[in-house]
Amino acid sequence: MMNPQIFVWARETAGFTLSEAARKVNIKEHTLSKIEGGDQTPSRPMLLKMARYYRRPVVTFFLEDIPIESNSGADFRAQSDQFRLRIRPWFLHCCVTRKRASK
Repeated sequence: MMNPQIFVWARETAGFTLSEAARKVNIKEHTLSKIEGGDQTPSRPMLLKMARYYRRPVVTFFLEDIPIESNSGADFRAQSDQFRLRIRPWFLHCCVTRKRASK
C-alpha cells in the first residue's frame, strides 16, 4: 500500500499546485485528488509520469513515510561561467591547439 501523503509531499516539493500537476500528468484534478487522499491507487504509467514531472525516483512513492530532508550546507562548487573566467587565455589556446594536433 502506498502512503498518500508522499504524493502530496512530492507534488508540493516539485512546486506544483493540484491543477498544474494534474495537467502535467494528463489526468483529471479529481483523480489526482483521490490519489492524494488515498481513495485511489495510480496506474503504473501514471506513476511513471508523476515521478518524471515531480523529479523523484519511482521508489519514492513506495516509502512508508515522507523522507526527511537534510540540510547539507552551502554548495561551494564554482559555476561554469565563473570557472571559465579564471582560466588563462594562453592555457585555453594551448589545450585547443594540442587537441587539434592529436586528430
